[in-house]
Amino acid sequence: MINNLCHHLVVTSMASLGPAQRLLKINEEILRKEAELRNSRFTRRVARICTAVGPATLIAVYIATALTWRTVDLRLINFILIPFGSLAVSTATFIYWTTFTDDSVKSVAELDLDLSVLRERKRIQAAELMLDSRYRRSGYREEITPTLTRYRRESTRYRRIHNYLQACIIIGSLATTTLAGISVDTVVFRWATAGSSFFVGIAAGFTGYYKFRERSFHLQQTADAIEQEWKAFELSIGRYKNLTDDEALADFVEEIEQLKAEQRKREQNLDQPSERESATSRAAQ
Repeated sequence: MINNLCHHLVVTSMASLGPAQRLLKINEEILRKEAELRNSRFTRRVARICTAVGPATLIAVYIATALTWRTVDLRLINFILIPFGSLAVSTATFIYWTTFTDDSVKSVAELDLDLSVLRERKRIQAAELMLDSRYRRSGYREEITPTLTRYRRESTRYRRIHNYLQACIIIGSLATTTLAGISVDTVVFRWATAGSSFFVGIAAGFTGYYKFRERSFHLQQTADAIEQEWKAFELSIGRYKNLTDDEALADFVEEIEQLKAEQRKREQNLDQPSERESATSRAAQ
C-alpha cells in the first residue's frame, strides 16, 4: 500500500512538469533504482555466503571435535570458529527474515522490473521530445550499458566458479594421493581419503557439465565486441566513417542486436551437448 501511494505521488508530481523536466526526473529515478538494486544484490550475496559458511563451519567444528575427542585439544579453535559460525547463521537469518516479512523491501527481480519500466518510460519520453542524434546516441548507450554490465558480471562469476572448482580438483587430488599413502592402518584417514575423492569427482563433474570456463569466455568476448563497436560508433571510425548520424545509428543498433543474438546462440549451444548426452543415456536404457 505504501509503495502504491508513493508511486501515485510520483506520477502526480511528474504530470505537472514539462517534458524535459520529466525526462530529468526519470533519470534521477533510474539512478536511485540502480543504487537500490546494487545494495539489494550485495545484501543477497552476503546472505548466501553466510548461509553456506555458517552451517559448514559449525558442522566442521562438530566433526573435528568428535573425531579428536580426548586426543587433541581444540578449545582455542572452537572458541574462534563457534562464534564465527553462529554470527554467520544469525546474519543470514536476519537478512532472510527482513526480506520475507518487510513489504517495503523489494526483491532483486522486482527491482529489475522497476528499472526496466523506468528505462522504457525514459525511451518514450525521449521520443516525445524529438531529440537530435547526440541525445539519441546517449540514450541508446544507456540502454546497452546494463547489458554490458550484466555480461561482464556473469563472466566474472562463471570464471570465479571455474577457478574455485579447479582449485578444489587440484587440492583434492593432492590430498587424496597424500592421504592414500598414509592411511594404511588408520580408519580416520581412510574416510578422509574417500571423502576427498568424492568431492574431487563432484567438482570435476560440475566443471564438465556446466562448462563455466566456456560460458565466461563467450560472455567476455561479446562484452568486448560490444564495447569496441560502441567506441567505433562514437568516434565515427571504421564502418561508421563515411555515414551520416542516422545511418550510423541504424547500423550500430543492428550490429549490437546481432552480437546479442549470437551470444544467445552460444549459450544454447553450450546446453545442447548435455541434452544430447541425456537423450543418448535414455536411449541406451
